Amino acid sequence: NKAIDKHPDSPDGYFGLGSLYLAMGNSTTALEKFEIALEKDPAHTATRIKLAVYHFESGKHDLAEAQCKELIRRKPGATDGYTYLANILTKRKRYDEAVMYLNYGLDKVPDEDQSAIYNGLGFIYLKKGEYGNSISYYEKALELSPKDPTISSVLAEVYFLDGQIARAQAIA
Repeated sequence: NKAIDKHPDSPDGYFGLGSLYLAMGNSTTALEKFEIALEKDPAHTATRIKLAVYHFESGKHDLAEAQCKELIRRKPGATDGYTYLANILTKRKRYDEAVMYLNYGLDKVPDEDQSAIYNGLGFIYLKKGEYGNSISYYEKALELSPKDPTISSVLAEVYFLDGQIARAQAIA
């Protein structure tokens, strides 16, 4: 509340308060605070993503998608909008749509965030069992983020699943 008193026009205080209420199990008040945050800044990335996660976990998948799509509409360079939307679509087995959004995002996000998009594409193709495509995207993600242990670990797993044991051992 002190942050809101000092900066009443900033969405951050309302987002923080909403997150606190959500953690305490008071979703009604949390959602009210999140809505105020979005009134202050309709493109507030953290609020849109928090609402998407909340709605998805509550079984309101369409509302979760809508939050991500609204973030993308209002802030086309917001990497999280594309990756969270793709994650939601992938969980709903709407792989082609997830790929479409991630490919669209590649042209919009900053270069330093493209690794997350390629990582998402690798994951989708892994879920589809298309190991060759998955490997290509994970390799590109690793090229852009060579020190990311998660990407190299998953890439080693996909190499293994694809029968490329020596390559899997080389990066594991």
